[in-house]
Amino acid sequence: MFGNVHKIKDMEINKIWVSFAVLLVLTIAGSAYFVSQRIDRSPVETSQSGDQSPSASGAREEQAAEVGANQVVQEPVQKSAEIPLAGPADETQDIVMRWPGQGQVITGFGFSHSETFNDIRFHSGIDIALPPGYEVRAALPGTVTSIASSPLWGYEIAIKHGEKLETRYKGIKPEKAEPGFTVAKGEIIGSVLVSPKYEAKMAPHLHFEVYEYGKAVDPMAYLH
Repeated sequence: MFGNVHKIKDMEINKIWVSFAVLLVLTIAGSAYFVSQRIDRSPVETSQSGDQSPSASGAREEQAAEVGANQVVQEPVQKSAEIPLAGPADETQDIVMRWPGQGQVITGFGFSHSETFNDIRFHSGIDIALPPGYEVRAALPGTVTSIASSPLWGYEIAIKHGEKLETRYKGIKPEKAEPGFTVAKGEIIGSVLVSPKYEAKMAPHLHFEVYEYGKAVDPMAYLH
């Protein structure tokens, strides 16, 4: 009889230990589940509070960049207004020639009546009335390229001013007999002669011409 009693007590003790073990296991499992639930919820809670993890923030920034790039590509490209290109600047505005002599212009550039030939013809320069012996000066610095005599003009002096411009002075006596020397602006290059025989009807004067790339132009465009 006592043996049965001991067996019953042992069985009850075993049940108690089993129950305790089960309770312990359930407690540990519940704690683990609770911790895992808090970990899962933490990103959501922090995102609501405004604090984002670096990985989540980086992912959102990449998504925003992709969306922005797509928007830029999809937006229509506006054509810029076409600006007309300016033409070449007028070089005559930057060049001012010195008057080769201070006198009245008695014959202008272009077609006019010729007192010598008594007809209408093209005049390739201007005539400046000057007394015989008047000192004629270079309109611009340059190189004297030609000194020639002519029964029509007496002497003609040509001065080259770079690639573009050339000036010619007719009806004067040159200071030097040979070309090839340089002159400064305003330097004396000769003196006015008495009018040649064929221009005897005209007062003594200097015939002054300006050429652009070999073409005669109005000297008044450069004289101010």
